[in-house]
Amino acid sequence: MSDYSAKSVRTAESRCEPRHATQKKLKIKRLVEPDNASQHMIELTDCSPSGIGFLSQVALAVGDKFTISIMLSTLSQLIYAVRHCRAADGARYMIGAEFMGFASSDADADRQLIFESLLRLE
Repeated sequence: MSDYSAKSVRTAESRCEPRHATQKKLKIKRLVEPDNASQHMIELTDCSPSGIGFLSQVALAVGDKFTISIMLSTLSQLIYAVRHCRAADGARYMIGAEFMGFASSDADADRQLIFESLLRLE
């Protein structure tokens, strides 16, 4: 029975795309209410064309949305939605978020370009 459970968990947590480990500092702008956003720094730990994983000192609720500003062909604001948040190492949280779309410009950029741009960040 425990073997079956372990297989079920692995299947439920499988990804449609491989994640790539990275270590970058980014600022996110949390979309709390219209015209009332809060910003804080995160540590990007992995990414794929469909989402990101990061460490944060602030817990985010599943469904919370935030933006990341990144240079594609122009400065673009990417919208992500939180899919999970769990305690990580005491004062930080491990958060997974799915790419939802664009808040501004570069609406024609594809997910692969976004993924490659995230990996190139300094």
